[in-house]
Amino acid sequence: MADVFISYKSERREAASRLANMLAANGYSVWWDRHLEVGGTFDKAIERELRAAKAVVVLWCSLSVDSEWVRCEADLARKLDKIIPLSIEEVEPPLQFRLLQMGRLDDAFAMSKLLDAVAGKVGRAPSKDDVRVHTLQSQWAQDGAVSIAQLPRTESIKQEREKPPIWNSASELAALDEIYARRAQRIEGGHRIIFGVAGSGKTVLLIARAKAIAADPAKRVLVLCFNKALAAYLRSALPQSNVTASHFHAWANDYCNVRFDNDDEVLGEMVLSRILKQERYDAVLVDEGQDFAASWFKCVKAALRTPDAGDLLIAYDGAQSLFERRKFTWVSVGINARGRSYSKNLNLHLNYRNTREILQAAEPFCHPRDGDEEGEGNGLRVDPDCAARLGPRPVMISGSSRVEECKLVQEWIRRLVGQGVAPEEIAVLFPRVTQAYERVFYRMKETLRQIGGLLHIEAGADYDIAAKGIRLLNCNQAKGLQFPHVFLMWTDLFGGYANDRQLLYVGLTRAEQSLTISYKRPAVNAQTLAELQPHCQ
Repeated sequence: MADVFISYKSERREAASRLANMLAANGYSVWWDRHLEVGGTFDKAIERELRAAKAVVVLWCSLSVDSEWVRCEADLARKLDKIIPLSIEEVEPPLQFRLLQMGRLDDAFAMSKLLDAVAGKVGRAPSKDDVRVHTLQSQWAQDGAVSIAQLPRTESIKQEREKPPIWNSASELAALDEIYARRAQRIEGGHRIIFGVAGSGKTVLLIARAKAIAADPAKRVLVLCFNKALAAYLRSALPQSNVTASHFHAWANDYCNVRFDNDDEVLGEMVLSRILKQERYDAVLVDEGQDFAASWFKCVKAALRTPDAGDLLIAYDGAQSLFERRKFTWVSVGINARGRSYSKNLNLHLNYRNTREILQAAEPFCHPRDGDEEGEGNGLRVDPDCAARLGPRPVMISGSSRVEECKLVQEWIRRLVGQGVAPEEIAVLFPRVTQAYERVFYRMKETLRQIGGLLHIEAGADYDIAAKGIRLLNCNQAKGLQFPHVFLMWTDLFGGYANDRQLLYVGLTRAEQSLTISYKRPAVNAQTLAELQPHCQ
């Protein structure tokens, strides 16, 4: 049973969708999707949903006033005392509804009046997700902010989506910073774990928490991750002199003079044996916790001045785990996590990075690890309906050879740059470079460098995260990062190695606005492409 039923003319589907998203972001369940064929009598399923709902929002426009079905739904809602009439155009409603006070949605902020009316009918105040509401309001404003009637009608949606989408990533990130700074204050001290889906803002929350602790100059803060590229980003976001941001292997070398010996468990034990001689930290924060070896968690706890009571925050997403680690429980590594985890209470089941269309393509490849024996979950399954944004469906392109595939990708990127997209907003991801494709890959690099400059992020190399140019990196190196426009090439190579499905999931969920997927015909792993194709254009 939904809280709110939306009655609308099918040509105004986009307006109904935006309104439904806004109501959902304020904590109300909504029934509005018309997958049903309406026959000669009032459809039983629609009537059942309308009668079950606590409030019925009727969208009056020049089309719905002449719709037999909208008028029928509105008449039933009026008789049941559930109707909330809403004008989305300058139009008079049918005669029998003119005595009802009718609201008009002139801009995004007029939503508050509608929410008051919904709360009165439902009997519950809104439970607002600030980040999602802000994002939806930003999109609404970009559509004109005069009336949701200005949103495209159904027949024009396809043409609109073929145009380069308009986004305001800077303002969205600023809003995330502000809101997550407040959420970071809600995290208590001691050992804490945050579980969240890809794109839920775990890294943003971690950075906000680190800044809050580091505001006291007397405190030393350590921020660790697995990925070298993410470590570079964390250093740029946390320039404070009392904050150390690093990936674990570099920290082991710098802090304890222990070098990687190809066995992460052994590395951790070696660090642990030397850590007692080093100066400790007041707080340790871990990003990408799902990729840490069990012994590494013993190290981060031991690095605290007060190991059992110090601030230890771990961000974790089992769906992005790319390594076969020895199974362990939090208790076995000395971390008191029982009852101290966060997920839905910080809205970390919601996705703010990707559009719903991108998540629909990625969802089949999301496989969270099982929970541990202490009853703590290790990951959340991504839900495309929990995406805060809408956008174009991912695009699939293919070439008859690897060379032709690369040329197609280069041409699409050249077109984007020609449209004014900054090269730094474009990332080209790939699963791996085998010996057979080294020459093709080298030519690809040179062409990208000519198009817009190039930052090739690779394991073992130093680079400036703020450098200009198109980003080129494999999916392993892309973990924890995000880019407005992503080209995921050589996709047919996914499937040949263990954990390739998780690696593909990581690659797909790096895209904020647009995702282009390329492969070679005939495909090396056709099954992977078969799962992607229904969600792509």
